[in-house]
Amino acid sequence: MCLRSAQLDAQNGVNHGVSPYTTSPALNIGRGAEVFDRAKGTDITNQGVQFSKDKSPVIWNNLKFRSLAEVDIAKALERVKVLFLPNCRAWLGLETRENREADFLICYEGRWGILEIDHPFSHPPSKIDEDRERDRRFEAHGIRLVERFSWRRCREEPDTVVEQFLMLLKNAG
Repeated sequence: MCLRSAQLDAQNGVNHGVSPYTTSPALNIGRGAEVFDRAKGTDITNQGVQFSKDKSPVIWNNLKFRSLAEVDIAKALERVKVLFLPNCRAWLGLETRENREADFLICYEGRWGILEIDHPFSHPPSKIDEDRERDRRFEAHGIRLVERFSWRRCREEPDTVVEQFLMLLKNAG
């Protein structure tokens, strides 16, 4: 059964004799309960990860965020109707491949850019070299702009941050 059929069946309360709490090794999709939640549309799947084990993610529009600053930026991006992927992981690197995560991967007028929110916990000054190397890896794959804004500015003036970012992205080669 395809995932779309499972979604329709879940919405209509149809059970084909398969418990949603079993595994499905043939599909290699892990625990059946997770599949059932996805079929119902209740699973949050943008891969956002927590930066602190004792802090729960903030949920907005069925997406996970690490902070209110990220939610403020997401709302500002929503107001201008821009395509954005929050806290998405990418598999990248030209020589050494690895997972890296962007706070916001944004497509605007056919150009892709990354908006990063520098927070003392997620992007401490001690990791600036690591962050810059990660930025260069994204750029090596064609991301036109990686721009960083302070979490305080994102909280206080998210619309201005988004406006400035989109202007920079539009003008980026």
